[in-house]
Amino acid sequence: MKTADLLKREHDAILDFLDVLESISRHMDSGGDVPGEDLSIILDFIVSFISGYHHVREESIVFPSAENAGVLKHNGPIGVLLSRHHTLQGYVRLMEDALMHEPFHREKFIKAAEDYTFKARSHIAEEIDEFFPLADKKMLPAAIEKLAMELEQFDITVYGVSRLDELYNIPVLLKGAYS
Repeated sequence: MKTADLLKREHDAILDFLDVLESISRHMDSGGDVPGEDLSIILDFIVSFISGYHHVREESIVFPSAENAGVLKHNGPIGVLLSRHHTLQGYVRLMEDALMHEPFHREKFIKAAEDYTFKARSHIAEEIDEFFPLADKKMLPAAIEKLAMELEQFDITVYGVSRLDELYNIPVLLKGAYS
């Protein structure tokens, strides 16, 4: 088992979502309308799933496990990835602000969504291409197995399986409407 395998389903769901967000941004940029309810669903997915679930799992379980195995945090790959998470949160705040503003700040939302999409894709590629191979070199198989159990326990006790199923379904539902 490799560390990237533990987060593959999440990364796949996020990449599917980013495809949808990009389609919606293009649609809006060409003058098309998107119901406010769908924009709220988009922000809920980002806040609840990407930031509130995926990043929390990485920051509270994956990164500390890798750091314990010798992957550097300060002035190292973990610090860089944490900085990327912080940057992504800035784009989320811009989208939230645009959506809550009366009247809706369409251009601000589009720009923040485009920037978020680009940075999130780049961030995931960085994790897959650089961080996870390094973590795999540093972590013993027993540590990776322990990490898998901790992630599974987090899913059950902190988030709940039914809420996760609901969140994993959002990109699928949006893809049908905006692909």
